[in-house]
Order: sequence, then C-alpha cells, then structure tokens
Amino acid sequence: MSMWEPMTPNRYRPDDEIAAADPGTGAPPPAEGFGVGGEEPDRPEQAEGSPAAPDGPETVFRTPDPADVRREPGT
Repeated sequence: MSMWEPMTPNRYRPDDEIAAADPGTGAPPPAEGFGVGGEEPDRPEQAEGSPAAPDGPETVFRTPDPADVRREPGT
C-alpha cells in the first residue's frame, strides 16, 4: 500500500474515473452554455473595432526612448 492515497471519491469503484468529471449524486445541473450540447460556449458580444488609439494604448507610464536613457555615475 502506498503512503499517498489518491484524492478521488469512492476510489474502490470498479470503473476508473476522474473525480472532477463526476459531480456526484444530487449535484445541480450545469449552467446554460456548459456541458455537452454540441454548441460553442456563450461568449459576450464584442464591440466592433478596438478602443485603443491608433499609435497604441494610452498608459500612465510612457516607455522611454532608449536613446534618452543614460546611466551616469553618481546619479
């Protein structure tokens, strides 16, 4: 016997299954858009185009130009 026990419920069952795949008896049905239905999951509608500015997103911190960055001794 191993010192580590598998973390699956009812581990002595004859069929070998994954614990997360079996919600167990009395579990509520899955929410709409989940489960095996042959459909793609529901996704939120996205607005057309990107809200970002044409030259990139506006951020609080502007990345400095490498030509402007210097390392001077004593500063």
